Amino acid sequence: MNWPHADDEAETGPAYTIQSISAATGDIEIEEGANVLISLKANYADGHTQEICDQATYAFDNSAIASANTGYIKGLSAGSTKVTATYSDKKGKQYQTTFNVTVNARDFFSFKQSDVISIWDNCSYNESTRAFTMAAYGQIGWKYPEGIDISGYKYLVVKLQHEQNIVGEIRIFPVNNIWGAGEYIKALSGKMTVVKLSEVTFDLSKVYIIDFWSRGGTIYVDDVYLTNNDDYSKQTTGITTIQREIENDVVYNLQGVKVGSRSELKSLPRGIYIIGGKKVVVK
Repeated sequence: MNWPHADDEAETGPAYTIQSISAATGDIEIEEGANVLISLKANYADGHTQEICDQATYAFDNSAIASANTGYIKGLSAGSTKVTATYSDKKGKQYQTTFNVTVNARDFFSFKQSDVISIWDNCSYNESTRAFTMAAYGQIGWKYPEGIDISGYKYLVVKLQHEQNIVGEIRIFPVNNIWGAGEYIKALSGKMTVVKLSEVTFDLSKVYIIDFWSRGGTIYVDDVYLTNNDDYSKQTTGITTIQREIENDVVYNLQGVKVGSRSELKSLPRGIYIIGGKKVVVK
């Protein structure tokens, strides 16, 4: 909306003349699955500005990295992409500006002892060997109480340390329990099992459990990860592989926006932050 004026006053002059548009929030760094509202300004000849983020259109050099909806930028998968924002005024004249979005990988599959959960029956996990031991029909893996969004990925890859001599499966659940959940099931085969996520029929923007199932025995896991690489290799940012140690030093707010590093935590305002996938309270 422009500045108030009489109904019969022509919308002309400096107060109605856009000179440029600019991304007031600048380049953005967010975590996978996070949404952040940007600030996009129309800059007028008389010096005032107007927020237009929800009226612009956004084009991404790599649409697999991030998306936009009414001014909100969503991180889809790890990497960086240039974004071109376009705004059309009432006369149809277009204005453009660009900014960069970097999406940091989220550690969906932490192999820390405390992060691997026995979901059904008496199952156990050994962090040093990454051994997942299950009783008959037991299930053990990862739970995401608030749900995770993995819809931006093409593949889920399970790499084992060696071929198994037991019957095992990888399962994905769209609800926060394992009973009557309509889960996706893929049998483990050889040293590497690839789940083509396009074959999953439910909404992958809300996944609550990913776990292993077995008729009994131990599965020795090398790695589990999500990727868009068609050779099933682990995804990189395009500059360097994101290392878990680096990611665990980054501090995000609850909207998934990077706000600093672990060393700067005490200087941040009071509130709840995320470090390495864990909530931390600053008092």
